Amino acid sequence: MDSFFQELPDNVSWYEINQMLNPSAFVPYTNRPRSQILDGGSSSSGLSTSTNINKRMIDFMKRGWPPRSVNQEYDSKRHHGHIMSERLRREREKQGYLALHSLLPSGTKELKGYKERLERRNEELQERLEAMGYGTERSKKITVKVANPIISGVDSMLDVLNSLKSLEARTRSIQLNFSDHQEVVAVMEIDTELEAAEIEEAVKRTLRGS
Repeated sequence: MDSFFQELPDNVSWYEINQMLNPSAFVPYTNRPRSQILDGGSSSSGLSTSTNINKRMIDFMKRGWPPRSVNQEYDSKRHHGHIMSERLRREREKQGYLALHSLLPSGTKELKGYKERLERRNEELQERLEAMGYGTERSKKITVKVANPIISGVDSMLDVLNSLKSLEARTRSIQLNFSDHQEVVAVMEIDTELEAAEIEEAVKRTLRGS
């Protein structure tokens, strides 16, 4: 045995000696020298390891930057279209405001003068109507309450209408309400030149039969 070790070269490792003594096609990973593991073994295994690392790196980069899907591109286009539509809408609205502004008078003095001219024109027309006998009648809404009326029902309605007609008052509407307490309430809307007090007194006399 001593002669065997003496014949071995100085650069032979214990791993190589073990391989010579126990030849096998399968070598445990832990039994391989550290230098061989770091160097990647033979040149062919080192090339394979480098290729695997590059492939894993490419796969990692692909997972980190996923490709854009069709839905994402569609959403992006739709968002861009929405922005452009909103800009066009605002531009049309702005043009509409500018068009309306161009139709308005240029200053408050012109508006004040226009208002004064309309007021004078209105006064002139009112004077002409009064001179022709129009516009002197005013619409009035009158409410009259009479206790213990002599007449009731349809007859009281007809008598009130005749009384208003005799006063040259034009009746727009009339409503008579009779309560259980022997009281009648007359609500009338009429056009007349007379005062409301005169109309109320005339209706009361009619319902009382005086």
